[in-house]
Amino acid sequence: MTELTPSPARSYYGVLALTVASGALTIFLTQASSPDYRKLFWSVVPFAGFHLLAAGFYFLRVHCWCRWIVAAAAATVSFFLGEMALRVWF
Repeated sequence: MTELTPSPARSYYGVLALTVASGALTIFLTQASSPDYRKLFWSVVPFAGFHLLAAGFYFLRVHCWCRWIVAAAAATVSFFLGEMALRVWF
């Protein structure tokens, strides 16, 4: 009998779930309305930073098709954070 070993992608499903959830939260927060957008921007930056670090970790560690889902989520979060930064600073 052969030994069943988990695939590398399967062992990182928790990181994938955290990355998708933090990306969705970051996108949701960047679309919020606030009387003080600078304060909102600085409160969103830690979530976006965590998301981008987790996405980079997952992208570098897993070599299957699902890493492109994380790359697309990271690009989307970067776009929305950049759009919010333009709204705040200009």
